[in-house]
Amino acid sequence: WWLEQLSAGAPLEVWSELTGAEPPTAVKRLADAQQPDVLAGIRRAVRARRDPVWAAALLERGWDATLVPALPREARERVALQRVDATTDRVHELGAVVGAVDPPWSPDFSVALLSRLRASKVGSAMVLATMPHLLAGLHPAALDPLERWVAEAGADQTLATNLRNLLQFHSVKRSITEAFR
Repeated sequence: WWLEQLSAGAPLEVWSELTGAEPPTAVKRLADAQQPDVLAGIRRAVRARRDPVWAAALLERGWDATLVPALPREARERVALQRVDATTDRVHELGAVVGAVDPPWSPDFSVALLSRLRASKVGSAMVLATMPHLLAGLHPAALDPLERWVAEAGADQTLATNLRNLLQFHSVKRSITEAFR
């Protein structure tokens, strides 16, 4: 516990100086030396200081949704998509993964995320798990692919209903936004 507290309070530069390496190598060395308390403290420091270099280094060693906000937007979206690819069989984690990227999302991220959800064997469950985030973050550029998915949803009534609701929400949102311009 004490080691974690000290690690969290130390400037992040100390760890590069102590290990003689840049953040990715420093994190690897600390992990290899089995220093979980030090790494836990560094994680806390990175979250508090929102350091993108250290956040990226820690995320290379393992997923932690609380580190994602420290990354620049493009990197946030990239690591979230990588994690979506890695969590296809763990739907319960998907909401936190997608929720780690604050809305509004970029057109590329929105379209890529929809593509991954659609390609999944458990797409219905994935849509349900991410619905609050899809409502808040989906970019209008993803509405055409969403319409195509709705048209081809097939016999899965739950999926079809959720996709129609998502599309309807974004259609109303777009209409309201345009009305107030």
